[in-house]
Amino acid sequence: MKFDPLKKLVGFHLSRNAVDTEFAHCISTVMLNWSRLELLLFTIVLSIDRKQSAKWTRLFFKTNAIEARLDAAKAAILAEMQTKRPTFVQHLADAFGRLASIKARRNTLVHGVWSRGETQDTFIVHPLRLESKSGDVLCDGESVDLNDFVVLLDDMQYLENLLASLVSEMAAYQMLKKWNRA
Repeated sequence: MKFDPLKKLVGFHLSRNAVDTEFAHCISTVMLNWSRLELLLFTIVLSIDRKQSAKWTRLFFKTNAIEARLDAAKAAILAEMQTKRPTFVQHLADAFGRLASIKARRNTLVHGVWSRGETQDTFIVHPLRLESKSGDVLCDGESVDLNDFVVLLDDMQYLENLLASLVSEMAAYQMLKKWNRA
């Protein structure tokens, strides 16, 4: 039996009860936090190589980026700093791994089609897969509750703090270079 999203989604809307309001708040918070992660990562790659930074950043956040190109961008960024700042590279590699995990979970939640779940405090999200060869744009649904958002937002906050620390480290490194002390 083929999934027909319109049958289940006709008339679907968030009401003004506490759970629906919290879900709406969580979705908007995920989107806002994602923007901060983009800005922090762009600041880091800009400080590493001004000429390549825009290209690298696009690859990190492009939803259908070819993995080989994304891996090449990561490798280039890490190689650029490997000899100068090996500890920085270790933390940045950790940030790249966390970013990939967060990106996958965030994309499912933000770019999916939502419907009501089995209980009042759950929803079903059907991820969109535009590159599907079968012609089905929507994947099977995943049950989502507020705890899924809490975990994602905690992970995003950790990554934001890590990236902010790396931005501070790069700023200090650049000042030391300017003063010929690096």
